[in-house]
Amino acid sequence: MKYIKKLKKYPNHKVCTLCNKKLLKINFRKNGKYLASRCTKCTVGAQRNQQLVSKYGITETEFEDMLKRQNYTCAICNQPQKSKNRAMCVDHCHNTGKVRELLCDLCNTALGKFQDDKKLLKAAILYLKKHGK
Repeated sequence: MKYIKKLKKYPNHKVCTLCNKKLLKINFRKNGKYLASRCTKCTVGAQRNQQLVSKYGITETEFEDMLKRQNYTCAICNQPQKSKNRAMCVDHCHNTGKVRELLCDLCNTALGKFQDDKKLLKAAILYLKKHGK
């Protein structure tokens, strides 16, 4: 009963069932005509964790640990992610599915374009050396 009385004091607020924080209603997505029980941040976090587990076999916690070990930088260029609203990419072997390390968008895309082919990458390096890079 106290819970309901407290919420009546704050008609523009709702409590998230996952993080138990009292937040403005704009922080909740609509499910039809009702508001979701979890705030958007918790919902997105749960979806991200589910995606990491199903796609790469790692949890959000393991992802964060990897990021910390890499000093929040890309394993190739040692730069932080350029896009602030994107997480680092999970680099993995497409044949075995084994997770390697975390890469920024640019390095991940570059490896993908070269299809993880060492011969192509060496040829690209020779090409750059030939032209003064």
